[in-house]
Amino acid sequence: MEAAAWSLQVRPDPKLEATLDELTDTILAAQEPSGYLNTWFVEDRAPLRWQQQVTGHELYCLGHLLQAGIAYYRSTGKRKLLDGGIRFVEYLLRDFGPAPKQPLLTGHPELELALAELYRTTGDRRYLGLAEYLFSGVERERLKLRERDLVYIFSGKPFTERTQLEGHAVRALYASAGAADYVLETGNEAFRSTILRLWEDLAFRKMYVTGGVGSRAAGETFGDAYELPNQQAYTESCAAIAGMLFNQRLLHLTGEANGIFADRSPHAGRIEAPLADGATPFVAEPGENRAGIAARSASIQPWEIAGYGHELEVEGGQEEPEVSTRFRNRFQAPEKEVVKRGVGLTLHRNPLD
Repeated sequence: MEAAAWSLQVRPDPKLEATLDELTDTILAAQEPSGYLNTWFVEDRAPLRWQQQVTGHELYCLGHLLQAGIAYYRSTGKRKLLDGGIRFVEYLLRDFGPAPKQPLLTGHPELELALAELYRTTGDRRYLGLAEYLFSGVERERLKLRERDLVYIFSGKPFTERTQLEGHAVRALYASAGAADYVLETGNEAFRSTILRLWEDLAFRKMYVTGGVGSRAAGETFGDAYELPNQQAYTESCAAIAGMLFNQRLLHLTGEANGIFADRSPHAGRIEAPLADGATPFVAEPGENRAGIAARSASIQPWEIAGYGHELEVEGGQEEPEVSTRFRNRFQAPEKEVVKRGVGLTLHRNPLD
């Protein structure tokens, strides 16, 4: 809906606009008087609300709802979807926050970006304050977060204590993009230093020359520094989009050429569209196709490819379960294949050398 809403700024389409109005009515029909809106946690699952904050997506879905509502408002002047999202945020502000309110955590960061955009749209600084609370990491004890949770979800501890990109690639980059938005609106120097440190880690240690990020299929995570295998690269499309959003904000923040990675990242997500059969999505983006890896990956069910126990081919033609510590580096993709595919790659010196 957000993408469709932005498209209306480029090319007005009454039929598409009517479809978005219809979808808005359908979505908001499920909103409760309190402002809560999530059609998964209803009826027999209603008692589970806010009980799965580490693994759940309640706030993630709200973030995308807000961004769709903002985009539609800016394109058409219609506020209905935006106002529905605001009602949900007002519910959060009323009931959640530092004690004695209920604790809140973005188990999958995304809401932070939307709250910054909501502040820009409304001028209400409380929304930016909610983002600051989510970045503060003050709820670790109340939510009983484990160290591995803090690593994987890239949330739950003070953002300014982050020294490297780790854990789930999409979560980490969404959090970083949201933090960059926070800096753009506040000028906070501690956040700014953290963001630049994380960007250096991304650009010089954990990004493929295609712009792909998130090398491990197991957990869809970042690997160690320079762990960038070609054949077993995961580098999913969602991570490429998150990287593009982060780099776009770095360009706005610094005005420097580091934002050029935003132009490169879409190439890492180029296979997201369905394959030739018109139905099979391709989530992972391996950097090399040997022994039919790509073809076999495409035959896996869309979310089975996320790496939780599926098998990948390794050297010698044997197959064994994928685990995070078992990988084969293949930095030497044949040059003739690169030329054949028409992908132009230019390597630049580290500007910090």
